[in-house]
Amino acid sequence: MDQNENTPFAPQEPTPAPQQPVVPPAPPVQPEQPVYQQPEQPVYQQPEQPVYQQPVYQQPQQPVYQQPQPGYEQHIYQPEQPAPKKKNKLAIILPIVLVVLVAAAVAVYFLFLSGTPIEEISFIGENPSSLAIGDTMKLDYEYLPEDATKTDVTWTSSDDAVATVKNGKVTAVAEGTCTITVTAESGVKDTFKVTVQPPMPEQETRILGTWNVCMTYFDGELEPFTSDQAYMALYADNTGEFILGDAVYSITHWEYLQNTGDNDFYSVTMSELGSVKFAYPTDSTTTLYGKLVLMLDTENMIVFER
Repeated sequence: MDQNENTPFAPQEPTPAPQQPVVPPAPPVQPEQPVYQQPEQPVYQQPEQPVYQQPVYQQPQQPVYQQPQPGYEQHIYQPEQPAPKKKNKLAIILPIVLVVLVAAAVAVYFLFLSGTPIEEISFIGENPSSLAIGDTMKLDYEYLPEDATKTDVTWTSSDDAVATVKNGKVTAVAEGTCTITVTAESGVKDTFKVTVQPPMPEQETRILGTWNVCMTYFDGELEPFTSDQAYMALYADNTGEFILGDAVYSITHWEYLQNTGDNDFYSVTMSELGSVKFAYPTDSTTTLYGKLVLMLDTENMIVFER
């Protein structure tokens, strides 16, 4: 019994031994489902989503890239890039703007403001230096160079109480003497002295001005005469000129002599002819009434009319 008992016990020992390798695979099969399936889902699925999505890409990206950017811009890039860039732009733009403005100003100057100025200016024509109160005269002038483009002039009178001037027209106001000046833009000027005398007597004022030759009386024959180159001009300063064709005679002085009832007589002194007389018929019944007769001698006369 002891052997039998031992014999079964002897084999029984090995039997549990093989049973043990059979038993361990069965229990690991059962825990595989709860152990490997359950932890796999929470370990690999849950941590992957919060670790990579929330903390890394969403939250850290905003604070990490937003905070250092102002820090770098303020301490490193702002003083070097924004401020110097503005200064550099201004430093580049301002010279360009100034150059453009200067070029535009120069262009405007040469196109509109520049030009050829007047270098010389002077009065022309035979203008009387004496006027009676209320008389007027027009002063003309010429300038050099003839192709000047800046030709504006200004007129001034040294005494407006004696005579005024506007656009070259002089008006005698009161007795006295003044100087009329014409001045170009360039500053060159010319002057003209005017003497204003008291009003002349009627017999003198009525013959002032220009008289054209209408008839000639040579060798006792009265002939009609028409020519633009034959006239006499008498001025208020008692001077004048007598032009007959190509002959020009300067009247250095003329004056009223007397009235004989039918005529006013005057004496006139010419530079080439000496002293002669002329008459102004005042009798309205005569043929020559209102005309001016220059008496060269008893047989030669020239008749003028206005």
